[in-house]
Amino acid sequence: VLQTLFSDPNYSASQLPGLIDSADLEIWPADCLARPGVVSVTSSIRVTGTTTPIQSRSHTLAGGPRQVYTAPVHASGYTARIEGKDAAGATLFSAEQSFPMPLGSDARWRSDCDLEPSFTITSVELAPTSPAKLPFSPEGASCPSPGTVVVTGTYRKNVTDPVHIFARPFTTGSLTPNYGASGSVEHVNFSGSFTQSFCLWDDVTPEQAVDQIRLTIARPGTSELLFEEFVAVDYLFVQPEAQWLCIDFEDPPFELGTEYGDSVGDDPGDVVFTEQGVPVSVEKFILGEFTGFGNAEVMDDGSLPGQSLWISNLNLRFDFSALPFVVGKVTFDFEDFGGAENVSVNRDAIVEGELASGQFSGATLTVFRGKERAGEATIEGTVREFLIGGQEFVLDNVCAFEAP
Repeated sequence: VLQTLFSDPNYSASQLPGLIDSADLEIWPADCLARPGVVSVTSSIRVTGTTTPIQSRSHTLAGGPRQVYTAPVHASGYTARIEGKDAAGATLFSAEQSFPMPLGSDARWRSDCDLEPSFTITSVELAPTSPAKLPFSPEGASCPSPGTVVVTGTYRKNVTDPVHIFARPFTTGSLTPNYGASGSVEHVNFSGSFTQSFCLWDDVTPEQAVDQIRLTIARPGTSELLFEEFVAVDYLFVQPEAQWLCIDFEDPPFELGTEYGDSVGDDPGDVVFTEQGVPVSVEKFILGEFTGFGNAEVMDDGSLPGQSLWISNLNLRFDFSALPFVVGKVTFDFEDFGGAENVSVNRDAIVEGELASGQFSGATLTVFRGKERAGEATIEGTVREFLIGGQEFVLDNVCAFEAP
């Protein structure tokens, strides 16, 4: 009869005979549900000394945090467990307590789930991956991409206060000297992702190893560390090799017979080719009252080794401003078959006449003329762009070198 009338959402009628000789345990984790970041609380009971729960429940404020377990009397008694999780399913706290639960007893456990502050960092990724060789950055400069280590990962915390997360280079147990690193945003969520980066500033030291990255979580505005972990790495920072490029007008990419200028419909200021990141435009040639806009042609006439560019009443402007390095020197070869030349550096006024050494804004032009018509020229200083042209002028091997 009792089984027929029995109704309980946590037990079936078939379990009733086993609950005649029983005891009750009331679990009330209301304080746990009020903890920051906690979105779910579950409880369970098991026979003390075993690992498998015989019953488990969910606790919610809406459904009432109190849950009563009725369990058959057992000589070993029972162990209750409470566990709280955040929105991502991570366990924020857990607690256990054992109860003898003799026949007919009513036990109560009202846990306050007193949370110990908890901070973790996981899923750490490095770019570039270790091991790697990286260039030093100029002292005091922002960290450029080629010499920067980027550290990403995820974090979890169970406190409402915002935190900062930092990644810093270490060498043999101490902070690596002369490092530059990113600051930290305030991380307010209980879990999320972070990005940090660092580089090494040094213009003198031949090389510097980094064997660890220290990851820390700290309270903003304080030196108090809430979390610290070291990641083993193998990075070697070295002095960067100077970058340079040369435009030699050889095929490829310059096909013999290619023309630029008026004969092929180019207009003054048009960029007629871009080589190795250097856009080159055609410009008017100036000599006194005369202004011309002639032509240039890729030729192999034996005047200079291989192919070169023959220029007639035309100027070419080489723009180095978009290169990934600062140009500190430019060299070029030439042959002068007659007439006059134009030259300008960094958009200074065009110098007309015979190509000769001279001074420009932030740069010095040195011209060396060899036997017959051939010569070499060097521009030293900060060179953002330069213009060169002539009336019967052959240009070759325009090279740009990174500033020291």
